[in-house]
Amino acid sequence: MQLDLSLFDHNKYLAGCLVIGIFQSIDSLVALAEIKNGYTTAFSLLELLWFLCSLFFLLVFKQKQLSLLLPLIYITYYLFGWFYGSYLLMNADGANELVLPIWYKVFAGLFGVLFFSLAHYFHRVWRYSAK
Repeated sequence: MQLDLSLFDHNKYLAGCLVIGIFQSIDSLVALAEIKNGYTTAFSLLELLWFLCSLFFLLVFKQKQLSLLLPLIYITYYLFGWFYGSYLLMNADGANELVLPIWYKVFAGLFGVLFFSLAHYFHRVWRYSAK
C-alpha cells in the first residue's frame, strides 16, 4: 500500500505553522489572564495534533534543510513543555490544578510570535525562490 503524500506539502505545513503560532500566542494570553474555560483543553489538543503533524513532516520531507527547522523547533518546544509540566506535577503539593509560573506563560507567548514569524519568513522565501 502506497501512502499518498499529495495532501502534504511545504505550503500547507507553513500555513498550519502560521495558525499554530497565532493560537499559541492566544493561548498564552488566555493563560496570563487566568481565564478558566474550555480553551485550554482545545489548545492542548491542537498542540498535540500539530506535534504529530510536525513529527510526520520531519520524518517524511527531507528535501530542504530549512524545511526541517520549523518541525524541529516545534517538536523541541512541545517536548520541553511536556517535560516541564511533568516536573511541575511531580513537585505539586496536592492541588487539583497545575499552576504555571508567569515566566512560562510569557515564554509560550513569545514562542508563538517567534514561530509565526519564522513560518511567515520561510513562506516568503520559498514562494519567491520557486519563481
